[in-house]
Amino acid sequence: MDMELLMYAALDEAYKSLREGNSGFGAVIAKDGEIVAAEHDRAHADGDATSHAELNAIRAASGRLGRDLAGCALVSTHEPCPMCATAMIWSGVSELAYGYSIADAIRQGRKRIDLRCAELIERAGAAIVVREGVLHDQCAVLYRSDVRKEIERLRCADEAALRALNEDSAKRRTAWFEKHKDEFSFLSDDLLDSAYRLLLKRFGATPEELPVVWKDETKLIFHSGNFCPRWRPAISSDWIRAMSAGG
Repeated sequence: MDMELLMYAALDEAYKSLREGNSGFGAVIAKDGEIVAAEHDRAHADGDATSHAELNAIRAASGRLGRDLAGCALVSTHEPCPMCATAMIWSGVSELAYGYSIADAIRQGRKRIDLRCAELIERAGAAIVVREGVLHDQCAVLYRSDVRKEIERLRCADEAALRALNEDSAKRRTAWFEKHKDEFSFLSDDLLDSAYRLLLKRFGATPEELPVVWKDETKLIFHSGNFCPRWRPAISSDWIRAMSAGG
């Protein structure tokens, strides 16, 4: 099975979790290449401390396939906690893949039970194949403290606060442009290409991370591979003219 493709589905679930005010964990269970369950954590929404993404996925998959999930792969954005790992063992899952590890979280200062899945699996004598670090960087963004703070700030913002945040962001972008504009040797008469290269510079990204998917005379659309992979920003010729004018 394509673990990266399955991880993107798990990431989609994690984004749903964050939108609902939960903790940003996603998990899918697949068998023979087909996703049979896609779930996220709902501990805050449901008021249930055990409502973890992996447990919810196991319950959903068992509802379709029965209690024995042999031949299934569980793919999770975060290494399962001991509770979820034990449930995975009892359910008979054959394979586990995850992105962000418990060790990663502990190094970040987050509260975790320091007991790895691999250790639990070994103690149980279970024949579960474990794949670590699948789309690690994409999963890690979900658990960064600065991203979490920004999500909370935006979630609680009213319309006036959102306008103020947007105005502040525009001012900071313009100030950055004014400070660094002498470094932009790539700027040319092709306004859209210049705008695209400017954004790459601003984000510290590569064309492979932000590939162009469509372009005409007035608009360029690229696919962002960051925290919101389905977000396809558009650059207009008016935008780069405004930036070049310092406005």
